[in-house]
Amino acid sequence: MKPVIIGCRTEKFSQDQLAVFREHQPFGMIIFAEPFKLGPMAVQQVIAQFKSVCPQGFVFIDAEGGKVNRLKPEFGHGWRDVPDARSFADLARENLKAAQDEIRLNAQMIGRDLVSLGINVNCAPVVDLVHEDVLGVEGDDGQPHATSASLFRRSFGDDPQIVTECARAFIEGLESVGVCAVVKHVPGYGRVSADPHYAASGIETLIEELQKSDFLPFKNLNDARAMMTGHAIYKQIDPDRVSTLSPKIFELIRKDIGFEGVLISDTIEMNSICPQGFSKTDRDQFGMGLPLPGTLGFIANEALNAGCDLVMHSDCSRNFLRTEELLEAVPALKSKRAAWLTESMTIPAA
Repeated sequence: MKPVIIGCRTEKFSQDQLAVFREHQPFGMIIFAEPFKLGPMAVQQVIAQFKSVCPQGFVFIDAEGGKVNRLKPEFGHGWRDVPDARSFADLARENLKAAQDEIRLNAQMIGRDLVSLGINVNCAPVVDLVHEDVLGVEGDDGQPHATSASLFRRSFGDDPQIVTECARAFIEGLESVGVCAVVKHVPGYGRVSADPHYAASGIETLIEELQKSDFLPFKNLNDARAMMTGHAIYKQIDPDRVSTLSPKIFELIRKDIGFEGVLISDTIEMNSICPQGFSKTDRDQFGMGLPLPGTLGFIANEALNAGCDLVMHSDCSRNFLRTEELLEAVPALKSKRAAWLTESMTIPAA
């Protein structure tokens, strides 16, 4: 088994692709919107293909609600319009208990939809704190501050305790129906000033302040099964490396935050983690350029050596040679490590 999660943006893998998966046994597959446009049967079919060659593989998705929801009602297959985290945060400020009840029920409904399709891991909830003092401020890339542009509706707010309790209810709801939650983006994306898909952001805030704010929800939720790292540069901790490639950040996550579960990288195609390894030939179409030869394997091994347990590769459809290179470059997990990862992310039967 290889500690890689491959990205699926197709309703059908080729026989050559399946042969590569059979040989390397990626830990899992994350499904994006494209198969969902064709309906539940298309999603189930591509999952069945993957599981036919990787029977132990996990199936991941980003199903937060709101904008980040692959089961979109506009696709026309009867999927519901799922509220985003901000909707519940507004209620939580008035009545936290009522918000938790609603969040738990919403997560159960999301989870049941996922289980019916064969998906057992949801990369949610987001527990990054959104700091209202930076909303609307121009970021490093000349665009609206990343907190407001991409995280505001996805976050439960800026109060560490409210974020913690809302996120815990979301996790409980998912796990009650057999879906593993992945808390993101540790140790906290709330202060990034550029969209990490396109550029790395440097966070200047002192560690003492971060420990009292941004890091706190992750510390409160350190009993979670899995967390996803963000790609930011915490200049007061490691000014030279983006967090997913920084042993210092992983030491902080393990010791200061106290998280002992599975650490998964955010997508390694993002320009914030590897700006020098991308071409811009198709940025307008896909948002991120195609990785150059050897890039993904190098970055994946850097992340694994720094402290990641699994790396996320979001797209094997544009140039499958890059996916094959990645799987070949990453060493196989030792059996005990593979067993620990599998056990950690498996929800016991009710």
